[in-house]
Amino acid sequence: MAVSERLRVAFDGTPLLGHRSGVGWFAYEVLRLLPQHVDVSAYPISGRKCDLTPQLPPGVRTHRRPRLPAGIAHRVWAHWNLFPIEGWDGNIDLVHGSNFVVPPARKAARVVTAHDLACDGRPRQLLKKAIDEAAWVHTPTEAIRQEIIDELGADPDRVVTVHLGTRAVEPAELAAGRALAGAEEYVLAIGDLVKRKRISWLVRAFEKVAGRQEHSELHLVIAGAENDDAGAVASAIASLHPDVRRRVRRLSGVSDRQRAQLLRGARVLAHPSKYEGFGLTPLEAMSVDVPVVATECGAVGEVCDDAARLVPLAGSPDDFAAAIDDVLVDETTRNRLIDRGRRRAAMFTWERCATELVERIYRKAAPRSD
Repeated sequence: MAVSERLRVAFDGTPLLGHRSGVGWFAYEVLRLLPQHVDVSAYPISGRKCDLTPQLPPGVRTHRRPRLPAGIAHRVWAHWNLFPIEGWDGNIDLVHGSNFVVPPARKAARVVTAHDLACDGRPRQLLKKAIDEAAWVHTPTEAIRQEIIDELGADPDRVVTVHLGTRAVEPAELAAGRALAGAEEYVLAIGDLVKRKRISWLVRAFEKVAGRQEHSELHLVIAGAENDDAGAVASAIASLHPDVRRRVRRLSGVSDRQRAQLLRGARVLAHPSKYEGFGLTPLEAMSVDVPVVATECGAVGEVCDDAARLVPLAGSPDDFAAAIDDVLVDETTRNRLIDRGRRRAAMFTWERCATELVERIYRKAAPRSD
């Protein structure tokens, strides 16, 4: 496909709206950095009626919105390639759907980011349809790349892994995190209460650690919004011995500032998830010298490597508890993880992410004519 002198990229900024999740930070950082490539012009788009402008990085301006709401567009796109990107802006070389869904196009190249395969329903249907129509797929890890190829039949040559960056943790006093936690020493878990995060399972593991004399004042802080596992988490906490139960604190609606405070004050970040597409939270913890104990699900093992204490996915709460205990009491293990973690987190930069998107995907999807 011949393109203009500058590669004109329409990028879906919809994940910037509402609570800024990991997908939202991906969209923000890529939109912030694409303009640094002198031969790339990036245009944020969204099917939502909300104005993207207040959420955009400084100096980035939103672009024309489509003629119909996103929900209607998605239902139409599931069956027909109506309302293509050229109808939003006629002079686009490539459109990048940042969260499973990419608009149809008449001539523009199409790229879609598939963060994992935990999605179901219409997003998965639209992802499969885009793949069948030869769209390029960006995945954050090789583990997810292989899933896309195996489960959705994607052409391996059109599925490219580009790692995300480490989200910067703003400065905060250790004392502020400890005040939020209500304890001087605490294990921290960050994530919405969804079943795949296994927070109720972590509560059982914490009971094993907290029952030991040397951890008699250790607390567990769970920072995450209510979701489909909230009931199981509440039940697990209620079943604890009263002395342990008083040391479990749930926080929902945590701000970015509070998240930073909690991270910096934690003794250990616990990440017991059984399925992830990447692993932004462990990298955040590593970047501020907090050791990580995590389950060795594919993507997390790939991202953390030997910079985290990894417990086999088939391991028990007792195994996870033993790993937390080791990191808490063994200074050699703790210092080794902190050192490796700091270096590991520094490897994952958003500058590298944006550059590799351009060089390894955009230029191949929309090659220049000679």
